Amino acid sequence: MTNINIDLLRRLRRQRKLKMRDLAAIIGKDASTIWRYENGLTKIKADILFQLADLYGVTVDELRIPDSGA
Repeated sequence: MTNINIDLLRRLRRQRKLKMRDLAAIIGKDASTIWRYENGLTKIKADILFQLADLYGVTVDELRIPDSGA
């Protein structure tokens, strides 16, 4: 999936007082993978995005950056 608001992902994790290693354990990834997600270095696959949305109590659409319409 593309156009994910990585700043929002980071903010939601911090609001829940989760460290990267805590989130990594929950979703079955390494903390370094979480770091790469939150820094835009690795694309987040759809299944992980749905897990994150569920964990954070938001929709996948809320995590996306709206298309410019071009």
